[in-house]
Amino acid sequence: MVVIAFAAGSGAGWHGVLPGAPVGVALFAALAVAAQSVIWSYYGAVDAAKIAEEVVDPERTLPRVFLLGIAIVTALYLLLSERLRWRSRRRERSSSFCRSRSP
Repeated sequence: MVVIAFAAGSGAGWHGVLPGAPVGVALFAALAVAAQSVIWSYYGAVDAAKIAEEVVDPERTLPRVFLLGIAIVTALYLLLSERLRWRSRRRERSSSFCRSRSP
């Protein structure tokens, strides 16, 4: 989905908060450098797979455990994100209400 958005999107309407942020090909170079640390942080998945010797029916159990873990983390992230969006909208409404009530 992200790759399609980068490929098909023009970026019109995007206003970044970093004035010196890379654009174009330099953006992909910066993403490649950042991906190194992300991949390194996920290197623990290799160690998690080592428990296959200790699990009954690892071909079935490990994929379930990994996918369930990913699903739980994704759900928590989405819930937190929606909560923050809700709070932001609520704060905007209350501040606009206060401004409209000012003499």
